[in-house]
Amino acid sequence: MPRPPGETPAERRAALWDRNLGIAARYAAEHGHLHVPTGCIAEGLRLDAWLYRQRRAWRNGQLTPRQQAALTELGVAVEAPSASMQVPAAGDPG
Repeated sequence: MPRPPGETPAERRAALWDRNLGIAARYAAEHGHLHVPTGCIAEGLRLDAWLYRQRRAWRNGQLTPRQQAALTELGVAVEAPSASMQVPAAGDPG
């Protein structure tokens, strides 16, 4: 995909991050949570892996305050849920 004139690599990364955040937000709106199953593909994005990378980046101090606030607003926990956490079954209120 050609780069628009004047767009920097940092701007491209920010736009991609915002696109992926939008995918996460739509998933959360549809499912009521962001406890995505392993291998979950949403709109072409491996959402479980993206969320894992965001949590890791946050713990390592690599996210901007804006990114941290956006993830917090979606309810993303910095620490990944424990392995014993169950994803609600279809039709289960939660």
